[in-house]
Amino acid sequence: MDGTCWRKVRLYGFLLLTFLFARTAYAQLPDTIHLTLTDWCPYTCANQPTMPGIVVEYVTELLARENITLKLTFLPWSRAVAEAQRGTFDGLLTAAIDEAPNMSFTRAPISYYQDCMYTKPSSEWQYTGLESLADKRLGVVQGYGYTELINRYIAGANESQVVALRGANSTSRLWDMLLLGRFDIFLAERRAVLWHAQVQQRNAATLRQASCMPLQPFYLALYPGRDYTAELLTRLDNAFADEKNLALWQAIQKRYMLEDASMSLSTY
Repeated sequence: MDGTCWRKVRLYGFLLLTFLFARTAYAQLPDTIHLTLTDWCPYTCANQPTMPGIVVEYVTELLARENITLKLTFLPWSRAVAEAQRGTFDGLLTAAIDEAPNMSFTRAPISYYQDCMYTKPSSEWQYTGLESLADKRLGVVQGYGYTELINRYIAGANESQVVALRGANSTSRLWDMLLLGRFDIFLAERRAVLWHAQVQQRNAATLRQASCMPLQPFYLALYPGRDYTAELLTRLDNAFADEKNLALWQAIQKRYMLEDASMSLSTY
């Protein structure tokens, strides 16, 4: 075999190996991925097949481009995190990094959320730091990721300082318990409160938005024990970071989001 033929054989062999490697890497991706999540409308909405949530629609479309079907199971948040970290599910559809530290996260966030503190309209209280919570009782959701400072405060607080809810319908229950005087303030995601007020036709005049925390990123998290985890995270990272997909996110979001001006919610 002369030198030219040998070089061609090597080239063809290299191309064949590259093709087979690419097919193998792609084949490692599953046909279906089963994620757990909690009812967090308008981002993730339980029992609403025509409006399943902004993140549900967005990630479903991005995974479909990889020929992956998204399967979802709704659970109370603390249980969702525990089951995902045990590997019962393939991951969490949405999570902050400190909520599930044993999971593998996308580097690029899906989007951002904003927690706010709410009081009765008769209150003039404003959050100015942890010292402003000294004589107040705070309502929160068990296992939810707030700011690092608030998370540390909750972890070190007793029952006279913090009431941590478990289970479903957290926004509705927080609102109800505030009005019943079970606590003085509750923390909840701003858009989730606005969504709940509209869908449940709550009287927004019974609630006051007192203070809001800085925007926080949330991510998709996968169980690290799956053989496809690294590859799928890389593909999702590319999709979340691609500015072309921003138009898709915005189009989906437009069908869900409420104009703040449409709400009569009292603000500070």
